[in-house]
Amino acid sequence: MLQSAKLKLELLGVNQKEIDELVRTRKVSFNTTIYAHINGYIFEKSISHGSAFNAKAQLFEIVNLDEVWVEAKVYEDDIIWLKNANSFDVAFKSTDKKYKATSTLLYPNLDPKEATLTLRLRLKNKGLELFPGMYASVLSQDKKQEYLTLPSHAVMRKDGKFYVFVVGEYEGEYDPLEVSVKMLNPIPTSSQVD
Repeated sequence: MLQSAKLKLELLGVNQKEIDELVRTRKVSFNTTIYAHINGYIFEKSISHGSAFNAKAQLFEIVNLDEVWVEAKVYEDDIIWLKNANSFDVAFKSTDKKYKATSTLLYPNLDPKEATLTLRLRLKNKGLELFPGMYASVLSQDKKQEYLTLPSHAVMRKDGKFYVFVVGEYEGEYDPLEVSVKMLNPIPTSSQVD
């Protein structure tokens, strides 16, 4: 019966030192200390001094912020840029530190109002500088490739086609040449930490 009582106390999360003290003194205390299973911040408190609670009541919501998620909104047209992305740089206004994201998950549901998908990134938060609700800028980095790049003022658009001008046969003469171009600007994202 004693072993059963000790096991029940252990399963309830009562500290082993407190159980040993109870066995040694054979005196029951009306108070006990319950330790959280993780370190972190109290985000929600459902009890106050003198309150009663039942066995299934959630007393506190404790959140460990050693690792956080950043959820970035990605436009449907920009998903192609994520296929070869092998790292993500994340910046926050509150700190000059740049963070590297380690793993990603692209949620498979599209937000019809914004035509965006949500990309989840995981960040180590060793300095505990990041908190839920913060906004971030996310830059994806593709594997290195070589491109012929042109400044935006060197390309003209007319009737949905793009043109550059090449030196003509005579001095001061320039001939239009139709080209196929694609914008290489980084993906602008507004992201929020969860």
